[in-house]
Amino acid sequence: MTPIQVFTVAVIGAFAAVLSLIVVAALAAAVYTAASHLIAVREAHRERRRDLKTCRAIHALGTTDRQEQK
Repeated sequence: MTPIQVFTVAVIGAFAAVLSLIVVAALAAAVYTAASHLIAVREAHRERRRDLKTCRAIHALGTTDRQEQK
């Protein structure tokens, strides 16, 4: 192989490596964003469930401010 062919193969390999690193970085960012979103959705769901449980417990207590019917 001539020196120019070796250089050309090296340049193609370098571009492939850089492209691979960019793709891996983008994929990692996408996975991180998706995981963060799923965690936030899960926490919001837990909070709503906790609020609903509290509301049901308060509702089950009954009230004492009603005037009795005679």
